[in-house]
Amino acid sequence: KNVRKSDFNRLDLSNPANSRFVSKVSGGHNCWSNSGTNCAGDAALLQSQIQEWADLVSGVSTGGGGTTTDEPVSIYATLTAPAVADPRVSKTLPATYAELSGTEQSAFVGIHDIVKVRCVGCHISTSATPQTPFFADADINNSYSALVQSQKIDVNTPVNSRIHLRLAQDSHNCWSVCSANATEMLNAITAFANSITVDAAIDPAIVPSKALELLQGQVVSGGARNEVGIIAKYTFDEGSGTTAQDSSGIDPQLNLSINDNVSWVGGWGIDIKSGGKAIATRAASQKLYDSIVSTGEMSIEAWVIPADTTTGMTTAPAPIVTYSAGPDNRNFTLGQALYNYTDAVRITDADASSGSGEQLSTPDADEALQASQQHVVMTYDTVNGRQIYVNGELATPADGGTIGFLDQWDPGYILALGAETDGTNQWTGKIRLLAFYSKVMTPEQIQQNFNAGVGQKFNLLFKIGHMDDDVGDMMPDQSYIWYTVAEYDDFSYLFSDPQFVVLDPSGTGALTTTLSGTVNIKGIKIGINGKEAEVGQAFANLNVNVTDSPQSLIDTSSYDFGDGGGATAVPINATGTIVAKQNGASGSNADQFFLSFAEIVGKPGLSTPPALVSFSADTFPAGDAYVVGLRNFDELNASMADVTGVNPNTVATTYENLKQQLPKNPDMRGYLSSMQMAIANLAGVYCEALVEDSTLRTNFFGSFGFTSGVDTAFGTGDSVQKNQIVNALITKMVGTNLNIQPDAASIKTALIGDGSDTANIQDGSGNFLDGNLYGKLHQSCANDASCDNNSEDRTRTVVKAMCMAVLGSAAISHQ
Repeated sequence: KNVRKSDFNRLDLSNPANSRFVSKVSGGHNCWSNSGTNCAGDAALLQSQIQEWADLVSGVSTGGGGTTTDEPVSIYATLTAPAVADPRVSKTLPATYAELSGTEQSAFVGIHDIVKVRCVGCHISTSATPQTPFFADADINNSYSALVQSQKIDVNTPVNSRIHLRLAQDSHNCWSVCSANATEMLNAITAFANSITVDAAIDPAIVPSKALELLQGQVVSGGARNEVGIIAKYTFDEGSGTTAQDSSGIDPQLNLSINDNVSWVGGWGIDIKSGGKAIATRAASQKLYDSIVSTGEMSIEAWVIPADTTTGMTTAPAPIVTYSAGPDNRNFTLGQALYNYTDAVRITDADASSGSGEQLSTPDADEALQASQQHVVMTYDTVNGRQIYVNGELATPADGGTIGFLDQWDPGYILALGAETDGTNQWTGKIRLLAFYSKVMTPEQIQQNFNAGVGQKFNLLFKIGHMDDDVGDMMPDQSYIWYTVAEYDDFSYLFSDPQFVVLDPSGTGALTTTLSGTVNIKGIKIGINGKEAEVGQAFANLNVNVTDSPQSLIDTSSYDFGDGGGATAVPINATGTIVAKQNGASGSNADQFFLSFAEIVGKPGLSTPPALVSFSADTFPAGDAYVVGLRNFDELNASMADVTGVNPNTVATTYENLKQQLPKNPDMRGYLSSMQMAIANLAGVYCEALVEDSTLRTNFFGSFGFTSGVDTAFGTGDSVQKNQIVNALITKMVGTNLNIQPDAASIKTALIGDGSDTANIQDGSGNFLDGNLYGKLHQSCANDASCDNNSEDRTRTVVKAMCMAVLGSAAISHQ
């Protein structure tokens, strides 16, 4: 009642981040926390409270109660037409050093020569003070990957490269005169940038939509989250500083201080590395005690990306979130033990004396915890006890432990993330949202929040109204295809929920428009930086008739996989797709997106039509469309370890370096060439470990001449020795009598030939090379004076190559 009418001009309920109140506080006007120094945190809190008001107006759930709806009632009215831009082309870098051309590789050596010497004090994993990214690695492949993945090099505008600016602007660890050092670095980056050619202009056969960068979209406000009973919440949207703000709007604030080994994540989140921790004060932490003990029930909700599933502690789980006083005294802990989430809550008198709390864990066999983005909710009440939900589904059996009240909790304990309060039992990974509730979330509420997703999201409106001007002009000029887009992780974007909308030219919101005819839209592809993305085209088979605005382009009741039969119970990832980052979401050369089409309103040939794959009726049974497909990174690592017998800890370093290149989910449409290279590399280190260990290789292959030269070890022709190696690989890595596996005879032919001379081929010099892997390796060594076919090293090299060919094949990588 006390708000003046003029103050409404300072509020933006459709996008609270644009409110004048928020921008004023963010800019330093009358900040109130930490003696007026925490302006970003105060602005975030104010924004969340305006958001809460906006949600009440639109019918979305509130922090203190109320009802929920699927979306704000005014969501279409908040859409505004973006600035019009055509797709542009730019230089882009491949994911791995091996994918560079010879000229480009030579040019990159100049950068590597500097960083491997000048930055080795911190930016390597073996440093006394390791700082990621590890671009000072002596291995040029690892150095390149670290620089590209962390976007430290800008080949379009070299002067904006972060590794140059750190010297030029920040005087960061200069080795002599900073200006001279910055120039040296810039010259190396420029030389490398000059070796990279601008990608070819967009295919003239494609008539694209207009184009947008991510940050040119509208920030999505509101959402379908349920936050009834919330007492503390962290969206980690600060992006800088040392404080993660409690944005729940529930006093008192429970803010977290983060140390130097915790960094901010694009798209909102924090990345906790070795030695990292976020921690509250003892006084602020009592907010949890006061709120939860009085109700006797609780929920902890988090979106997490665990960084490691191979070395997590089993006897003392690494705490993701803990309210404790060290490893032996806790009120509660949500933790990780290898592939499991664990839940410890202090309940009984016995717990009060031991202090550790009774634990519940997700079952070992389920491997519910994966090193990918997951939604996890831990709940406790006096009816069901401890429960853990992963990605919206209950992941734990019935609680067989003590179920009672929480009156044994200690009000003097401290809230911490990533480690115990004393720094022990380190957990590493990303946290993108964290919330605490003084009530148990229902399964429906958990599923609702899982479906709502996480992180900063943008409405991207791709204009298509100009695309049918010469074929009847059935679409109004202000016609758009609207995607919700977010930074899914450090390496990719998530495009989801495409809709057709027509905006009111006066800017008052989207119209429900009667089109002058049916607009048929087929085969949407997403383009990035002037080219259609090579993968991530989940909408390429789309075929829909648009008759109204707004209209969703996705019908999740059925989905046609190409055989015309369709499928039911389509999983949620059928409504979204992942596109790999190239230049990143921000900066002078941020990634720019556009849409192309196989056909729109009768205009064919706008994009390369997708190749439809035929599936038999039983290939994808209803509800299991993505069960069959690629093994993800953890599954690949576990499978390779299992079939070779190699302890995965012996290859852990290589696995960690490759993990981000390996498949993240079973969907074949997201398969990249860089993934195959990473699989081959991982297979290589497993085969190296297998063949160089005398016990492991004997267990796998049996008695073989590993200490003899090639001719002696393998024999001649279709020898028993050759077949011994191949048969072991087929039996233990491929399997036999399985309808969907490669034919054993075909594998044998590829590896050692069929014993005939008909497979022989000649090289450019007229030398005969056997048309199989063994023959090529044997002959290439015979033609190389520096290579000794009679050495035992060469014998083991040949076995490793055969092992890599099978272990890195689809027999292992496909489920």
